[in-house]
Amino acid sequence: MIRQLARSDRISTAPIGGFCPYWMRHEDSIFVADTAGELADLVPVDRRTIDPVSVLSLLQFNYMLGGRTLVSGVHKMLPRATLTGEGEELRVPPIPHATRRAPHSSIAPHLLELLEAELVEAARDHSRVHVLLSGGMDSRIIAGVLQRARSRIQATIDLVTWGDPQSRDVAYAERVAAILGWEHVLIEYTPELAWANVSAAATWGGAECTGIHLHGLEGLRELAEKDDLVIAGTLGDSMGRAVYSGRRITRVIRWPMTNTGSLLPYAQFPRLAREARCARAHAWQMTDAEPRWVRAELDMQENYLGRMLCHAMDYARQFCSLHQAFSSDALVEFVWSLSPGVRCDGVYFEVLRMLDPRLAAIPWARTGLAPDGQGRVDASLRVTYHDWRNWPRTEFLDDLERLYFSPQLASLGLFHQPALERLWRRFTHERRPSIRLSEDILKICSIEIARERYALQAPFAPPTRRDRVTERGARLAIGAAAPAFVALRTAKRVAKRIW
Repeated sequence: MIRQLARSDRISTAPIGGFCPYWMRHEDSIFVADTAGELADLVPVDRRTIDPVSVLSLLQFNYMLGGRTLVSGVHKMLPRATLTGEGEELRVPPIPHATRRAPHSSIAPHLLELLEAELVEAARDHSRVHVLLSGGMDSRIIAGVLQRARSRIQATIDLVTWGDPQSRDVAYAERVAAILGWEHVLIEYTPELAWANVSAAATWGGAECTGIHLHGLEGLRELAEKDDLVIAGTLGDSMGRAVYSGRRITRVIRWPMTNTGSLLPYAQFPRLAREARCARAHAWQMTDAEPRWVRAELDMQENYLGRMLCHAMDYARQFCSLHQAFSSDALVEFVWSLSPGVRCDGVYFEVLRMLDPRLAAIPWARTGLAPDGQGRVDASLRVTYHDWRNWPRTEFLDDLERLYFSPQLASLGLFHQPALERLWRRFTHERRPSIRLSEDILKICSIEIARERYALQAPFAPPTRRDRVTERGARLAIGAAAPAFVALRTAKRVAKRIW
């Protein structure tokens, strides 16, 4: 739904985990909408251009940085910000970090108390709550906290899992549901659902992430009603354990901007990289000098979580309400007051023991081992709950090839065609299929789906003769330097093994 702001209107976003709408300036007025596509339709067709800075960041990071979208001139509101009716986006400083240390036995009760207060408040005005339950720790804790607060919640609660019935996630989620005594709903994750996600991520989601991250959310559409609440644990790893994409925050690296796969024109890359760095710096630019890991956490919360994982979960907001657990100001203030060294698995295990020791005896899908240390890995269960490693090369290959080599996409001049062809050959000839390479292909295809749906135009003027000479020279120089780079990288690996 599109809304035109009056001059006196104000829209604010939460510091962590809340929904951030889209906005644009059109004919001297500010318009706000739930999706970028709704606003793109307001732009005259001859002025709907692709934002190449967003393409650069999508190719490198799997998400778009700051408030940029695929459509030039359409912006996504940033967290902890206020948008005025005059088109000014005002930000407040982030919730501060500290390095207080405490034993797990004292952290866990306070974390449990804060999470319980948050979930009770979130469920207050809803008659039915659907908890997204996997085989991980975060959703298990959410379910246990809701059971602990059952007398204070009037809503009916059920647990929803998606995936292969023979996977760890589904098997362990069923055990959690049996202990709590709640209904467990399984949404099977099929190739048909996965392909529908590819289209939805490109059109509804503006190609800001690939369909891999929409999971089984479409299956909720038939289950949830408009007044229902879905509770997700997307922020759990980052808040409770200080882990982002499998890395502890103290080991997260803020990578420099690169021309991934040499896919973009080198003549344009320096300018695009500068603008991408500025977009990324929105996450911490209003703070004083902090330790490297603090800036990394602000970056990961605003970009990796906000622009990819939480954005994908927002798909559910089309048909019901959504709450991201571990997001209340009080909980974030408490967690971020702690040293990252004490935000670890031990706190979660202590919380589980406080909730119900039986929950700690169910294996963790990530490792196959129970938090309480009992039992052995069940080799009969699949490690992953989906088959995204193979589906793009089997079920989707023809459709992906048609999109990937679309003449209309090639005519944009956005990508270097020989580099695209090299990437496709790697994808189709990979001996051990990888999700990473599948996602690289899906990014390009998602851009093409969005381009077609919103009639997006070329972001660059046709290259001049000088541009072509510069491009050829840059690629020849990089090709000449490649053997030296490989030798240096090999030497570093050998040295690392020796030391």
